[in-house]
Amino acid sequence: MSTILHVDSSTLFRTLLRETFMSFGWKYLAADGIAETLAVIQDTPIDLVVTALELADGRADELVAMVNDGKRREIPIVIMSSSDSIEVRKNLLLRGVIDFIPKNITQEQLRIYIQKLIRRDDVIEAMQNIPVAVLDDSEFDLKYMKSIFDFHGLENVDFFKEPDALLKSEKKYDVYLVDVVLPKYSGDQVVYSIRSQNKTCAIIAVSAVDHFKTISNVLLSGADDYILKPYNESVFMARLKSSVRHLLLYRELEKKNQELARMIITDSLTGLYNHQYIYEQIKNEIKKAQRYERSFSVIMFDIDDFKKINDTHGHQVGDGVLVKLSDALRESVREVDLVGRYGGEEFLLALPETSLENAYQLAERIRVKIEHLSFGGGIGVTLSGGVAESTEDDDEKSLVARADSLLYAAKREGKNRIKK
Repeated sequence: MSTILHVDSSTLFRTLLRETFMSFGWKYLAADGIAETLAVIQDTPIDLVVTALELADGRADELVAMVNDGKRREIPIVIMSSSDSIEVRKNLLLRGVIDFIPKNITQEQLRIYIQKLIRRDDVIEAMQNIPVAVLDDSEFDLKYMKSIFDFHGLENVDFFKEPDALLKSEKKYDVYLVDVVLPKYSGDQVVYSIRSQNKTCAIIAVSAVDHFKTISNVLLSGADDYILKPYNESVFMARLKSSVRHLLLYRELEKKNQELARMIITDSLTGLYNHQYIYEQIKNEIKKAQRYERSFSVIMFDIDDFKKINDTHGHQVGDGVLVKLSDALRESVREVDLVGRYGGEEFLLALPETSLENAYQLAERIRVKIEHLSFGGGIGVTLSGGVAESTEDDDEKSLVARADSLLYAAKREGKNRIKK
């Protein structure tokens, strides 16, 4: 539950907003002036301060200055007023007010606006687990940046004074803050070196040098942003969070793209490669085997009497058999081998640098393993298989067709056997 402190000298208006805020599920606290506000925020976690311009013991600009100069300066403050004075707004914005809310705002507009202001800072939460490296040869600047990170509860930060110490570190960071003027190196060299090794990290250059050529050169070297010294804490954190937000969005997109790519080439039920992909890989492996005069073999498996399992126990049980058998096949091969669901209850294994005899022995081991594997509910499963090795005249169609022909020969001879 979010906690809102409402500061207003009007008892009537405090009562009205209390009912409104509590109806939205927020915890409501009230104060009539500066002294009471400072006493409340000293001991109570506050998510937002909503204050009027005129208070019982002063004005809003005095309150804002005192809060922003104190230990609770992270608390956002908004002004609720009927005044539309541009000068008043400009003055308070310069002092650190987040925004202004008109007093004639509707309840629904107020709810949406306040929710936006007090929503959890997901970027700061994510940064708790993001390793950050800071490189600066100034002891003062390092201490100042450390104070900023400490203030926001960010502890996963390492500080470096020497470029070599950072560049030789075996630890990989998600965010780098790099001073532009450094001993032995220029900042753009460090940025370029980091970017060469880490394509997806966020790199922020920091410097007192405010010249377009320097800034453009560092950005072209691989930096994502450039922050000028001396730092304004609020701007610094906003720019840092912006870079981290882009990093998180990029990685989320990358993850979704990888998942999409995986879905395109895999069978949705078993997680094995699908028919199209396994076929394409066999085509590629045949070409490599012919080019380098190496062995390449395939195994075609089919579950014996699988229709009886579906008819007797139902398709859900049949799907469970397919999944468990697929796991067993995957566990039985090397990392370089490929296992695909060819269709229905048929499976195709592609075995690079494997002779016919070795492929046959593997197929036999798998057949025996499946024969003794428990599928639950008294269900027993056996496999028939065909094994074929590629020749210099083979393409993917002819090789798979020979394995398929041998498979059905095994079926005709009584099932639960392998033919080569």
